[in-house]
Amino acid sequence: MEIKKFIHKIEKFRELDNIKQIPYFVYFLQQIKERNGVMQSDIRSCFKKAGIHLSINLSIYFRKNIKKKKGIS
Repeated sequence: MEIKKFIHKIEKFRELDNIKQIPYFVYFLQQIKERNGVMQSDIRSCFKKAGIHLSINLSIYFRKNIKKKKGIS
């Protein structure tokens, strides 16, 4: 499944702000695409492929909200 098809299934996805869209992209990457981890570049790519302007600083978002695997800095 491609990202545009995935977000089309989510009611009013494009009306959400970027911070509320990111968890959907993480879900898409981990559950649909079966990736073990998600990096900022993966999220940026999702926004780009979906044609959505990214208006937040992902570095700050990741520091506050994303847990790193133990032993990875």
